Amino acid sequence: MNTLFAFLPLIFTLAIIACFVKLAARLFRRTVVTWKHSFLFVLLLCALTIAKVASGLNFSTAFPPAIALILGFLVTIIVGGWFFSSRATTSAGTLLGWSGALQLTALTYGLSLVALLPLFLLSNVLLSGSP
Repeated sequence: MNTLFAFLPLIFTLAIIACFVKLAARLFRRTVVTWKHSFLFVLLLCALTIAKVASGLNFSTAFPPAIALILGFLVTIIVGGWFFSSRATTSAGTLLGWSGALQLTALTYGLSLVALLPLFLLSNVLLSGSP
C-alpha cells in the first residue's frame, strides 16, 4: 500500500501539466485539445524523460548548464509541435499545424514555468532554514 502512495506525487504532477496544456489551449486563440491528448502528451514527455535517464544521456555533462537547459526546452517544444500538429484543432475544426502546435507547446511551457518556479523557489527558502 505504501508503494501506491509513492506514485501519488508523480500522478499529481502529470495531472497538473495536463491542466497547463488545456489552459494554454484555452488561452491560445480558442484551440481545442482533448483531455485524452493532453494526458497522452504528458505521458510522452514522461516516457522521454525515463528513456533519457535510462540511457544515461545527460546534456549538462556535455554542455554548460544554460545550453543544456535551452536544449531541453527545444526538445520539449519540438516534441509538442510534432504531437499537437495533427491532434489539436482550432475552434473552426481545422488542424493547428506545426507552427500553431509549436506556439501551443511554448505557451504551455511558459505557463508551467510562471506557476511552478515561484513554488520551487519558495520551497527552497522554506527548507533552507530546517536542519
